[in-house]
Amino acid sequence: MTAPAEQAPPGSAPGDAARAPGGRRRWRWLRSYPARRVAQAVITLYVVATFNFWLFRLLPGDPARMIARESRLSPEAYEQLRESFGLNEPAWEQYLIYLTKIYRFDTGISFKARLPVIDLLRPALYNTLILTGSALVLIFVFGLAFGIAAGWRRGTRTDTTLTLTALTLWSLPTFWVGLMLVLLFSITLGWLPVAGIRAVAAIYRTPFAEAQDVIQHLILPAATIAIVSVGSIALIMRNSLAEVADEDYMLAARARGLRPRTILWRYGVRNAFLPTFTLMALTLGLLMAGTIQTEVVFSWPGLGLLMYDAVQTRDLPVLEASFFVIAAIVVLATLLADLFYSRLDPRIRSS
Repeated sequence: MTAPAEQAPPGSAPGDAARAPGGRRRWRWLRSYPARRVAQAVITLYVVATFNFWLFRLLPGDPARMIARESRLSPEAYEQLRESFGLNEPAWEQYLIYLTKIYRFDTGISFKARLPVIDLLRPALYNTLILTGSALVLIFVFGLAFGIAAGWRRGTRTDTTLTLTALTLWSLPTFWVGLMLVLLFSITLGWLPVAGIRAVAAIYRTPFAEAQDVIQHLILPAATIAIVSVGSIALIMRNSLAEVADEDYMLAARARGLRPRTILWRYGVRNAFLPTFTLMALTLGLLMAGTIQTEVVFSWPGLGLLMYDAVQTRDLPVLEASFFVIAAIVVLATLLADLFYSRLDPRIRSS
């Protein structure tokens, strides 16, 4: 005997009953945690883009006037220059053009270099990712090591020493740490190069020789960023591990006679790592912002140095594109961390 067909509500079309479950599932997905987080990320990028546009136009000075002064342009050529860069349009029209270019991934033309901004951004972003990626590995390794050692030995001299060390490193200014490292390892000892990403006018016989030169130039800036950022990871990991040390499953593991090392890694670190993982994504955003000081100190040709030079010359397209790229990376990293964290902790998805 077949089951009766599902009856459509009064006044609805005959096919509405068949389409209703799919429609409900579609609307349910739009209300889900991933969809909400994606929508928040899109709104955040729009707010950042709007703030980005108006912020740099509040800076004193006229970019076209600075270019005209350098090139000794006549008043007629000066007006043509403003028109070519769209600076003679009303502010609201420039804003709409700016949003349209973002939608089309059009970064515009640099005021100073007279080149597409994307040609300047691509190598700078690649160098910045090399720097931040290397620093993030150092922060991850040493931050977890210090935090685990302090949290597992809480209340001991080891805990006190590592906690004070983490707090001290966290409070150090980035530029000061960079200058001290240059003074010690480059000027005094002569072990590492002072600045740049490669030796000046270097000719490499093999790719290995080039990679070795880049690594030597990378050590000091990556160490600078890691030194001032490792303290936050160490403290969060230490506090998380100290909190889970008294949980019931930890006491049960000790009662079963498991080795301390097994208890630490199988039960303690695994459960204490979740808050630290979220902080790692936020640390990526802090690293992207902190690279400006580091890249200026070490003349590392990344986004930070590119933005610093653009501020000096009021190169608005470069400033806007660099700032938006950094913001997009931070928002994307935070979004991926939230989505991954929601998979690890189902309570997040139900909130």
